[in-house]
Amino acid sequence: MIKLPKKVLIPTVLFFLALLFTTSEIIKLKEEAEYTNVDVIVSDSPIVFYFGYKCPHCKIVEKYLADNEVADKIGFSMKEVYKNPDNADEVFARAELCGIEKKNLGVPFLWDGEKCYQGDEDIIEFFKVKMQEESAAENERSANGAETAMTLPAEGENKLTYYYSQNCPHCQVVKQYMLDNKIEEKLSIFRKETTQIDRYHDEAMAKEEACGIARADMSVPLLTIGKQCYMGEEQIINFLKEKLNEK
Repeated sequence: MIKLPKKVLIPTVLFFLALLFTTSEIIKLKEEAEYTNVDVIVSDSPIVFYFGYKCPHCKIVEKYLADNEVADKIGFSMKEVYKNPDNADEVFARAELCGIEKKNLGVPFLWDGEKCYQGDEDIIEFFKVKMQEESAAENERSANGAETAMTLPAEGENKLTYYYSQNCPHCQVVKQYMLDNKIEEKLSIFRKETTQIDRYHDEAMAKEEACGIARADMSVPLLTIGKQCYMGEEQIINFLKEKLNEK
């Protein structure tokens, strides 16, 4: 084993320490440069997601947001707090509104305009619920658009209302019959999807209750006209056949 003289050893060690320090500083500066201007501001949304540089739980939320393309469906801002003191002050102020003390405050943190959410699980659950609400709202808009496009019943005439679920196999049988026989070109029917739109579900149950149908037997497909109910594909298709024969 060759021993280096002390005069050579000390400068060598110092050189490698300096090199190691310089390399780590370069890596650190490079990483920090990547986080320049990372804030995303959506001015017309009250929802703000606060995260921290290299925060592991924040990364979990960020991955969920990216994998599910949440930003394409829900507007929200993103603000980094470790390197931006203004953002940090903003979090402190909003946490105070929620009664959260500084010692209990951390990221990931979310403000929805009224309430605070902390931790990856609560924040991801928040976005899941918001996505479901947005999906239901979109389906309702589509359903309302479909109803508006139909020929409305004349004043005083009993209207036909068809309640269905997108995932119901019996509803698919009725749907196919309607398509094959161009029912909606011949009869004025309001279609209402009950799985995505809660008020249509409640409305269908109220109609079935008024028709004397036991709660345990309530289901879709359901067709109503006035105070009459037709439930199941067989009853509905037979009724539609009779209506067509009256034309």
